[in-house]
Amino acid sequence: MNKENKESFIEKNLWWLLLIVGIVFLSVYFWKFHGVLANESDKWDHFGSYIGGIFSGMAFLALIAEMKANKKEKKLQEERYLTEMRANKKEKKLQEARYLTEIEDLKKEKDEQDKRWKKEDFERTFFMMLSQFNEKLSFLNNSDINNIYDSIVTDSFSYFNTIRNNVENEKYSDINMLFINLYRILKFIDESHFEINNKKLYTGILRSYLSRKFLVVLGFHLLYRDSSYNNYIEYINKYNIFEHIGLKYLEIKVIKNNLKLTNNLNNSIKDEKYKTIIDYILIKKDGYNIKNTYNNPDLNKIIKTKLSKPSKKICNKFIQARIKGTPFKIPGKINESGYDFIFMHLIANFKPEAFANSLEYRDTTTVYNLYISKLKNTYS
Repeated sequence: MNKENKESFIEKNLWWLLLIVGIVFLSVYFWKFHGVLANESDKWDHFGSYIGGIFSGMAFLALIAEMKANKKEKKLQEERYLTEMRANKKEKKLQEARYLTEIEDLKKEKDEQDKRWKKEDFERTFFMMLSQFNEKLSFLNNSDINNIYDSIVTDSFSYFNTIRNNVENEKYSDINMLFINLYRILKFIDESHFEINNKKLYTGILRSYLSRKFLVVLGFHLLYRDSSYNNYIEYINKYNIFEHIGLKYLEIKVIKNNLKLTNNLNNSIKDEKYKTIIDYILIKKDGYNIKNTYNNPDLNKIIKTKLSKPSKKICNKFIQARIKGTPFKIPGKINESGYDFIFMHLIANFKPEAFANSLEYRDTTTVYNLYISKLKNTYS
C-alpha cells in the first residue's frame, strides 16, 4: 500500500482506530491491575489520570488528523474551484467563438442578400434599358443604317467632313439617339458594383444586339470628336465593343469598291475572277490555309491571265504580306488618297482592347501598319 493510500485509509477510519487504541489501553490497564474496581478514591484518581492521558493523546491525534483533513479538503476545494474556473473560462471562450461565428455568418448572409438585391435591382434596370434600346433599334429603318454604312465604307476619308455632312441628315438624329442610349447603358454598367469580368458579361449581352454595320457607323460617329466623347470611347475600348466589327469585311469592301491600293487594279474590279483573288487573299480568318491557297494552280492562273504585269506584281506582294504577316506598302509615295479608309481609321483611333486584341485585328494592323501610323500622325 503506497503512502497516498495509507493516508486515505487512516482518514476514512480515524475514529475506529482511536476507539481501538482506547480499548487496547483500557484492556492493558485492567489486565495489569487485575480488573478489580477499587474502593479507594486515590486509585480512582490514578485511573482518571490514566484515562485522561489516553484521551488527551487521542484528542490531540484527532485534532491533528482533523486539521490535516481540513487542509486536504481546502486544497481539493481550491483545485475544484480552479478546475471550474478553467472550465468556465474555456466555455466562455467557446461561447464567444460561437457568438463571433454566428455574427460572421449573419454578416455573410446579409452581404450575400445585399448582393442579390443589388444584382436584382441592377438587372431589372439593365434589361429595361436594353429592351427600350432594342425597341428603338427595331423601329429604326435598316435602310438608314445600311445607307450610312455604304457611304462610310465606299467613300475615301479624304472627304471625311463631306461624308459626315452627307450622312448626318434628318434620319441621322434617330441613329444619334440610339448612340446616346447605348452610352447610357454602358455608363450604367461601368458604374455598377460588379467586378470587371461580371461587367463584361452584361456588355457582352448588350453587344449581341449590335450588328456589324451598326458598330461601323458607331465607330465613324465617334471619330475625331471633342473631349466630351472621351468616356464613350473609353467604354468602347474597355468592354471590347468592336470585337466583332468585322475588320476583314471592311477591308474586302474597301478593296473591291475603291481599289485605292493602286490605280493599276481599277480596270479589274468588275471582273468576278478578280474578286475571287481578293477573297482568297483575305480569307485567312475563315479557316483557309493561305499557303495552300497561294499555291493553288487555278488562283495563279487567274492572276497571270486577268491582271496586268504591274497589277500582278502588286497582288503577289499583297498575298505574300498576308502569308508572312508582314507590313504591305504600295509602290510609290504614301498619300492620303491611297490609304484613307474606315477600317484603318478605326484601328488608328481605338485601342487594341476595343477589338479584344483579336487575331483579325493583329493581322490587319500588321499588314497596314505603315498606313495606320501615318493616319495617327496626320489626325493627331
